[in-house]
Amino acid sequence: MKRKDFKQVFKGASPLAIDLLEKMLELDADGRINAEEALAHPYLAQYADPSDEPTSPAYDQSFEDMDLPVEEWKELVYKEIVSFVETAPPADVQEVVAE
Repeated sequence: MKRKDFKQVFKGASPLAIDLLEKMLELDADGRINAEEALAHPYLAQYADPSDEPTSPAYDQSFEDMDLPVEEWKELVYKEIVSFVETAPPADVQEVVAE
């Protein structure tokens, strides 16, 4: 499918918003903006507080890079789903959500 021109799809949207969206939706993980870069993007400048932004380890995409037959992918995805354990968000996030 041919890539859509977001300037046409989201007419009237902020050029900075479109730029951030395009960077976040890049299919190539190596070219995609990461969370730290996204938080530093000019579109989010009014919300940014580098002194209060947590960091996380780099995403391990080795799982996605495996060259497997479809049936093995289905089995791996199924195992991942059934082994999922929901965890509570940190207390500071719970406070924000409750407000």
